[in-house]
Amino acid sequence: SPQAHGDLTQDMTARQAAEEPFLRQFGTAAAQIETQRTTMIRAIFADVVDRPGLETERAAIARLQHEQQRLLIEQLLVEREILDAEQRRLLAQLLLEQPEKPSALEDLHGR
Repeated sequence: SPQAHGDLTQDMTARQAAEEPFLRQFGTAAAQIETQRTTMIRAIFADVVDRPGLETERAAIARLQHEQQRLLIEQLLVEREILDAEQRRLLAQLLLEQPEKPSALEDLHGR
């Protein structure tokens, strides 16, 4: 809700300071995942399929996604300490209301 969003933005300075390193690390991981994903897709549709190479790419993506999840959890724990009880409740509500986005592949195959 607009009110919930407004309440969460009141103490932005502390949150922004806490978020900056997280956003940098998360963005780096996202870029690395995209690079690995591109490499893997090209390998899947190459003239000759290198299954061990594909497994290496898949494992690299899984490691990067695992690291992103770890970063996200750590960031939420940092923000939890900055926010008051009502702001924590609103942030949790906001996160719970965000729908899981289907991947393009899921969309393509009718999920």
